[in-house]
Amino acid sequence: METDASDYALAAILSMKTSDGEVHPIAFLSRTFHAAELNYDTHDKELLAIFEAFKAWRHYLEGSGDPIDVVTDHKNLEYFSSTKILTRRQVRWSEYLHQFNMVIRFRPGKLGEKPDSITRRWDVYPKEGDIGYAQVNPHNFRPIFTNEHLTTSLRATFLEGPSLQASIVMDIEALHDAIQSSYEFDSEAVVGLAFAHDATKPRWSIGSDGLLRLDNRIYVPNTGDLRLQVLRYFHDHPLSGHFGQNRTLESIRRQYTWPKIRDFVRDYILSCTVCGRNKPRRHRPYGLLKPLPVPTRPWDSISMDFIEQLPMSGGYTAILVIVDRASKQAIFIPTYDTITSEQLAELFVLHVFSKHGVPNHVTSD
Repeated sequence: METDASDYALAAILSMKTSDGEVHPIAFLSRTFHAAELNYDTHDKELLAIFEAFKAWRHYLEGSGDPIDVVTDHKNLEYFSSTKILTRRQVRWSEYLHQFNMVIRFRPGKLGEKPDSITRRWDVYPKEGDIGYAQVNPHNFRPIFTNEHLTTSLRATFLEGPSLQASIVMDIEALHDAIQSSYEFDSEAVVGLAFAHDATKPRWSIGSDGLLRLDNRIYVPNTGDLRLQVLRYFHDHPLSGHFGQNRTLESIRRQYTWPKIRDFVRDYILSCTVCGRNKPRRHRPYGLLKPLPVPTRPWDSISMDFIEQLPMSGGYTAILVIVDRASKQAIFIPTYDTITSEQLAELFVLHVFSKHGVPNHVTSD
């Protein structure tokens, strides 16, 4: 782990050494200092960079059998673990860092160009009117070749180049040939071929390319992985962009169709690992799991639930199960699937209230 801190930003690079001796980066981290952190001295800023890196990459570093080599350009940090006098802030950082198997090593700043360059971006230096603005930092030059230029260059080179366009055409042609040769193995396609020549069945037709169409869309038979290939082309392809269920389904149904296509698309996208890793969850956070209260006496806390859709027995088709959470005593009451709230209240009064009184806590779905 290589860390560095400038006057206004911190940075860290996490790398791993492979068996051939090469060092490959795994992750990068950088951010500007908050208003309070700008007042830290150099020692604390450099230590804060190490603390933030371990906090961000804890899932990579915790429990490591091999010592983690932490490289910094601040030599005093080599003696941090043996220092006897620490500030309250340093004590808090020290307590967190002691759970990791780490060794801090000094490296001169002129040899640490990688983390140093991340801390000297032009956009992290205070601008005029900001707190701490003094003068233009000569080391914080604005790059001429920005990320936007890089994206435009890559798009022009790869996404609009002849090689990728040719491969797309070849993929589509191969897919259509496979679809056309698989009609005889799909019962629905066989019926469609018969209806294609029947004027009373206008939904089925055969295009000039020889492909069977249903409602003017190419019918994909359920043979091999043809439907999966179509879905991968419209969801996983570099020009598709891993859209969600509705947009992927809309793109597919412009040209292709098959029975239960919506369920097929939904199941595939829910199982897509790329979407699961990169797309944020839009729902509200789940609630915390809380244990049920401990009963103070028998029949003070009960649980109730139905066992429904049972074979008819004595005219009953359901069972109401009431369990005392303290003694685990259970009552099984025969009833019906169509029971109403008033009928449920009558069963409760007859079988629970009349014998055990009113419980203080009821658990039910």
